[in-house]
Amino acid sequence: MRCADGSPGPLGEVSLGLPGLAWGLLALGVPIVVHLILRERARREVFPAMRFLLQTHASATRTHRLRQLLLLAARMALFVLAVGILGRMGCAREGGVSRMGIAAGAPTPASVVVCIDNSASMGYRYQGRTRVEAAADWARALLEDRRRFGPGSQFAVLCGSAGAGSGGWRDDLRSAVRLVDTARPANHNLGAAQLLGPAFTLLSAARNARREVYLFTDLTETSWTDTPPPTPATLGGLYIMDVGQDEDRNVSLGWPQVPPYELPAGAPINVPVRVVVGDLPAEPVIEISVDGKPRGRQSAGSLAPHSQAEIALNLPSLEPGGHALTVGMEPADALACDNVRHAWLMVGTLPRIGLIQRQSAIGDRQWAIGDSARGGDVGEILRAMIAPPAVPASEHRYAVEDIPIGDMLDQNTSGYLAIVLADVKGLNGLAWEKLGGYVNAGGVLVIVPGPSISPDGYSPAGNLLPATIEGVGVCEPPVRPAAANLSHPYLQPFADLTIDSINDRYAFKRADLKPGASSTVVFPFADGAPAMVESRVGKGQVVLLAFSVAADWGQFGTQAAPTIVLLHRILEVAHPPLENVASLTAGRAGLRTIAAADGSPLVVTGSDGTGTSILPAGGRGYRLPADVPGTYEAAEKSNPQLPALRYSVNVSQTESQLARISPEQVKSRVDRQVVQVLRPGEDLAVAAGEGGGRVTWAVPLGLMLLGLLVIESSFANRFYGWRRR
Repeated sequence: MRCADGSPGPLGEVSLGLPGLAWGLLALGVPIVVHLILRERARREVFPAMRFLLQTHASATRTHRLRQLLLLAARMALFVLAVGILGRMGCAREGGVSRMGIAAGAPTPASVVVCIDNSASMGYRYQGRTRVEAAADWARALLEDRRRFGPGSQFAVLCGSAGAGSGGWRDDLRSAVRLVDTARPANHNLGAAQLLGPAFTLLSAARNARREVYLFTDLTETSWTDTPPPTPATLGGLYIMDVGQDEDRNVSLGWPQVPPYELPAGAPINVPVRVVVGDLPAEPVIEISVDGKPRGRQSAGSLAPHSQAEIALNLPSLEPGGHALTVGMEPADALACDNVRHAWLMVGTLPRIGLIQRQSAIGDRQWAIGDSARGGDVGEILRAMIAPPAVPASEHRYAVEDIPIGDMLDQNTSGYLAIVLADVKGLNGLAWEKLGGYVNAGGVLVIVPGPSISPDGYSPAGNLLPATIEGVGVCEPPVRPAAANLSHPYLQPFADLTIDSINDRYAFKRADLKPGASSTVVFPFADGAPAMVESRVGKGQVVLLAFSVAADWGQFGTQAAPTIVLLHRILEVAHPPLENVASLTAGRAGLRTIAAADGSPLVVTGSDGTGTSILPAGGRGYRLPADVPGTYEAAEKSNPQLPALRYSVNVSQTESQLARISPEQVKSRVDRQVVQVLRPGEDLAVAAGEGGGRVTWAVPLGLMLLGLLVIESSFANRFYGWRRR
């Protein structure tokens, strides 16, 4: 139904959803044949009594023939209605063909982009097939359906990685199908937004007016974290083909929690790793390998469904240097990508912390953190806070060494990460000058007062101190700190509400501090007096506390949890993570600066011994290969024995989270007018026809068919003269 200018009329174009059934119209000849065979032929007999009837013969014959023609037309209409119903006859809504509609009549040329999500979660096995295999089978059947795409169509196949699909248009359908068949699960965590963006870009250069995108994905929540790009105005349809399942039979192994600093050589090593269980109970076994050699097996125990457990991997002592750690889990489950994890263990000497304390306290090491209430020395309490004697040496982060006051002038302080001045009465000018040189060279000096402190002993320090110590005051009543700016590097851990706040401890005594002009008050007491002051001196840092861990000074030693956090945070800021070790997410090959490289080409060697040369992408930035999980070493070609960077690659832990979103949630993220979410087995043609752009005539045609059947049954016997026997 078209206007004179060829455009669709008010009802649009009348079409058949299944044009092949139009051959059923040939059955219109069946009623004609039936009429010809069954029609009655009367013998001509003339009787005198028939004269009266002969006078009405002409009118009676015309009425009988008219009824026969009406019955013939009714029977022919029955076949037309049957073809219309079976062929899904319908028309487009007023205003043109809907964006969701299928081409009227014969299929029209289309520009089609097939997007196959091959992220790691698509490797989930269900009934012996991965989700990517199910997506490829569905996409192949869709492309090979000749009723959908007419001659002149063009196709493009995209995947989240370069494993399948070149991203260009192809006119050959068979070539597109071959690309679909090459799709395999990858290791990346790229979501729907990273697929739809390139797809919409391709459509901007499409040659056909009919433009459609088919995205095959598993509808996991993590794949829709990023906001998809806006749909183009020319997009005719966005079909989300759901190949996921509402089940989670996976047991996932988390990344090894390796600290970003060197572990002590010669001591056992503990590495935590997390195991998360899905819908079924599990008893996983952890296998540990170091440098390619098995180093033991550990059972994670019996784990209930939807539970998780943190397992401490017990490793033997290792020699100094870098060691490749591989952690595997058995038995195999539905998702294999998270059953093996990799990391680098850097083994060496611990950072050294120098401790300067009262001379009488050196050699008296029986005090622990809680012993301050019984008269414990401030220096020994701080030693126990930094390197707790009750904690295995493998878990120590620092090595504490005494610096005798009498030997300070002869002591080489350059090797210390930080020096802690603990309850020292005071130092002479030469000692303060020695500490000033250490700080100016980049060292960190932490000053903790105590019962022995004397303001006069700190006056020779001059501008080295961030504040002048004017005396020691008694807090009546006891006062608490008022740390409010938790964005300060030293206070950031206290933003975690599970950690005891430094504000929850009382000070009974405190040093009265007068901050310098260039100093920073990290946090005050509740009455406004400075509680912690810092300042930059040369390349280093000086931190001065007004409170003490001594028992008669407050609760910072007897209830030491927040003080330990604060002290370790100060040392952590002074000791940044190792720059020559990194952990990368698979599939995210971002630009990374390697400080140890001078901008020359690097050779990246994997755990299998294969090497890849990479060139700098600008300055000292490199794009490191990160497609395959494993451990890698990057070294300059001129010095391959000295790695500039060691890095591990693991599949993102988010790919193990198989929770799914609903079709309505998908539609809320994209244009509802063009999106359809379909499951396997659903008729794509029917679903598209119900998208709002095409009106099917199945119901009215069916009612008309029933009415004609009633008419035909009521009057057929009368017209053919059949009688009951």
